[in-house]
Amino acid sequence: MPRSIPVIDFEDFISGDESRREKFVSMVGDSLKDIGFFALENHGIAIDLIEKSYQRGDEFFSLENSVKSKYLQPNISHQRGYTAFGVEHAKDNPAPDLKEFWQTGRSHDSKVSTHNYPANVWPSDTVPQFEETIDDLYNKMENLSLKLLSACSIYLGKE
Repeated sequence: MPRSIPVIDFEDFISGDESRREKFVSMVGDSLKDIGFFALENHGIAIDLIEKSYQRGDEFFSLENSVKSKYLQPNISHQRGYTAFGVEHAKDNPAPDLKEFWQTGRSHDSKVSTHNYPANVWPSDTVPQFEETIDDLYNKMENLSLKLLSACSIYLGKE
């Protein structure tokens, strides 16, 4: 019998109703244990922000390679900014990956060690609103992920 992807309502976790919260925690834990993932609805991240993030990404990736290459960061193993096609490869496989991507992390102030936590790189001069949009989405996704990790912790009895 084919299995379906569980759809879990995040409102159950944040509603303030303990029985709904317990249901959410059980569904998350059981889903991860059973098939390894689930779909999350009512997560609170505006679809408009998600769509704008895709638009900013499309704007960047449609640029000429010579422009995109200005944002390569090989000195930090491409942990921020642009990574071109063929730079990465799967473990124990010399064939280059046929993908390009943008990598960002949490924005931080100048007091944080850039040796341990590199600053983000932004194509502000070529893609207007890229930084604001992607940084906003990153922060919202990070906050959501912390709540999901909390649910996992509760499921594992490590609250």
